[in-house]
Amino acid sequence: MKHLKTYSLYEIPSDYKLFEASSSISILPESEQETGEDIRDICIELEDEGYEIFFGSGNGYHSLFIVYKSDKHGYGVFYYKEVEEVIERLKDYLGDRLFKIWMTDKYGAYVPLENSWKPQWMTNTVKIGWK
Repeated sequence: MKHLKTYSLYEIPSDYKLFEASSSISILPESEQETGEDIRDICIELEDEGYEIFFGSGNGYHSLFIVYKSDKHGYGVFYYKEVEEVIERLKDYLGDRLFKIWMTDKYGAYVPLENSWKPQWMTNTVKIGWK
């Protein structure tokens, strides 16, 4: 079985791209930094209301994470409808480049928005992916 390559338990292959996230747009590839600046401008009112914006890149797409900063316990939960207007503007801006929108469920798993949204549901993260 000379053709099989063995890996140690915690070894990550060098060609594996880990997903990275940061509050800085510099995490995005240079070709996407202008898009990141535009997205941050669209989200400025959320930042004024206490939300934090993070960017990520990996797995073949780029992401925006919207989380609510709670004074007491780190990050808090919020209703999707509180950010819905900004999300609609982002959808218009991204157009065909929009990949998917997710929100976290009560177990912390990312669920596609079309499968999860109910006006009364709360989340702690909304994630928007674009290509």
